[in-house]
Amino acid sequence: MKSILSWLIFLLCLFAACQKNTAVNGNGGNNNNGGGGSNNKSDTISVTSYSPANPYTSDVVTITGTGFNPDKTKDSVWFRDDDGSGYFKIVSATSTQLQILLPPDSISQILTVNSDGVLDLKISANGKFKAIPKAIKFKMTLSLQGVWSPRLGDPTRPGDSTYLFGRGFTWNSTSISINGQTMPILKLDSGGANPYGEYSNRWFAYTYLPKSFFGEVNNEDSVKYLPCSVTNGDGKTAVAMLPFGISPLMAITDMHYDNEYLAGGGVRTISLSAASGAVLRLHVIGKNLKNNVDVAFTGTDGTNAHSGLPVSGFPDSTIVEFGTSNIKPGYTYIVTFWANNSSKGNVSYGSHTIFVAN
Repeated sequence: MKSILSWLIFLLCLFAACQKNTAVNGNGGNNNNGGGGSNNKSDTISVTSYSPANPYTSDVVTITGTGFNPDKTKDSVWFRDDDGSGYFKIVSATSTQLQILLPPDSISQILTVNSDGVLDLKISANGKFKAIPKAIKFKMTLSLQGVWSPRLGDPTRPGDSTYLFGRGFTWNSTSISINGQTMPILKLDSGGANPYGEYSNRWFAYTYLPKSFFGEVNNEDSVKYLPCSVTNGDGKTAVAMLPFGISPLMAITDMHYDNEYLAGGGVRTISLSAASGAVLRLHVIGKNLKNNVDVAFTGTDGTNAHSGLPVSGFPDSTIVEFGTSNIKPGYTYIVTFWANNSSKGNVSYGSHTIFVAN
């Protein structure tokens, strides 16, 4: 009986000793840097500053203090926010400074649209640790990822409302440029409906590309990659080469003469006596009308005349005038608009037929 009692006492003592060792290891030695522990041995590790104080997620951050191990493999810096936790990469170490970097895969996991960017830290070295709640606030690294086009499969062109998109834009003092020209931001939007939109997966800076942005270029096949940039209020800039169509797309959607009417059988007709100032005025309506358009005026009387479209700056409408001296009642006349704006060759953009009455 005494032998059994002695064994029980021995086992109880051994169990108590194991529990004591476990509690010591749980206080944040390098084998358990992310754990808790009630004994914060902050007297051996101190932190006096972070540089930069409000870093971007891509910045190397220098922690200045005391109690670090010059062997970076024996230091660790654990972080946590409401969305997750992980470890910084230790770039370099001395007894008074640690240089740390957020792992790229952690950025998308913890700095989400619901995050405020503030991280708790736990620094461990030499078997000691220091826990620092709400230690440092990170800004999402600025990036420019692309430009949106209103037409699927076709690049953004002059005359388009468009937007540059990326990550890490800020609500205040953000500016954008395309090909070195500062563009007005008509609207700045974040993919996250909360005060911390800077951590959203996508930001949008809406702008308008003027029709004359690249000058009077008619070739609709021409596409160039141009430098674009987004700059935040703190001067941080992201640059990307993005594709743009250099010429707007032309279209003609409607044509009609002053005083034309539908005669019997639905024939478009105009009275020569109704011509204003001895000219027929044809209204041409469309999008981005170009000055290289050939206006062909032909008639059943053998008329075959050509002129240019009287436009500049890619307007959406114009008026073409035809003198009436060679126009005869009783004949039909056709106006056709031709242009060679792409690899499709000389293409008709539409025609208008009119019968001329007395």
